[in-house]
Amino acid sequence: MAILDAQLGVRRGPNGPLVLADSPTATYHEMPAAGEAPLRAFVSISRGCDSHCAYCVVPSARGPHRSRPLRQIIDEVAALATGGTQEVTLLGQNVNIYRDGAAGFCEVLRAVNEIPSIARIRFTSPHPRDMTGEVLRTMAACERVCEHLHLPLQSGSDPVLEAMGRGYTTSDYRGVVDEARRILPGVAISTDLMVGFPGETDDRFEASLRFVEEMAFDAAFTFKYSPRPGTAASRLPGQVPEEVKGARLERLLRVQNRATDASNRRLVGQRADVLVEGLDRRKPSLLTGRTRTNRLVSFEGPDSLVGTLQTVRIESVGRWIAFGRRVEEGAAGGGERP
Repeated sequence: MAILDAQLGVRRGPNGPLVLADSPTATYHEMPAAGEAPLRAFVSISRGCDSHCAYCVVPSARGPHRSRPLRQIIDEVAALATGGTQEVTLLGQNVNIYRDGAAGFCEVLRAVNEIPSIARIRFTSPHPRDMTGEVLRTMAACERVCEHLHLPLQSGSDPVLEAMGRGYTTSDYRGVVDEARRILPGVAISTDLMVGFPGETDDRFEASLRFVEEMAFDAAFTFKYSPRPGTAASRLPGQVPEEVKGARLERLLRVQNRATDASNRRLVGQRADVLVEGLDRRKPSLLTGRTRTNRLVSFEGPDSLVGTLQTVRIESVGRWIAFGRRVEEGAAGGGERP
């Protein structure tokens, strides 16, 4: 156990929890160990965060934002591609403030887009405050970058956003979404939504609910605010009772589920390119995979199709999965299309 403690963190007391350590000064010096590459892989491009949102522990736990050298990112993705990886997701607490000398996040996207055998590129999470038209235009110009944007909103109330320290207003956020939908036709936009942040009154929650309905997100991760020791939000007045948070979350889910269902229904009758990931866990006779817009699709086909791109016509949809029929033999390129 002493070895494990030394490697992974610090144990507080003989029966205490294991606290994982992450040095605020840690940098990238070595490539990951060689091994079998997965079909879909995650590649970190930065560590830490400079945003200091009132509810978040990342800046204190992981330190300020540090970007990984672009050459290392390219080398890692190239090695993954050689091993059979077809989809990479670029990771960072705020990926769109990446900077390595003169290279910014757009240069990362363009460089990875040029690596042979990588069929799809995703990234998460960008900060709405730092999301620029240049990034959106780069996404549109890079054929392997998927038409999916996860853009955490957190709240649709301007006073709550200000208290959170998010650095943007609902008007700012609306502008990014409008620009994304104009530059990337058919883009799927998902988000993070929080209820019950300190100071969220009934009126502020209602405003947030209206804004979420207006945005018509394709999907959302919804959750109740939970205070984290040491964060600014944990010391704010106006803490919201748990029962109020629960009631608000139920209402938010009803609004978002309607938007998700409407988005899914629009898929019926369309053809979509699906990267086949494996067997459907609930029905092993079917295959499952994801579209470029990150929708999960299940369809009939032989095991030999795992790891390939297949064109599937969507015939029906549930809230979390679509069902279709393969309409072309062999691999398919491009995005979702009518």
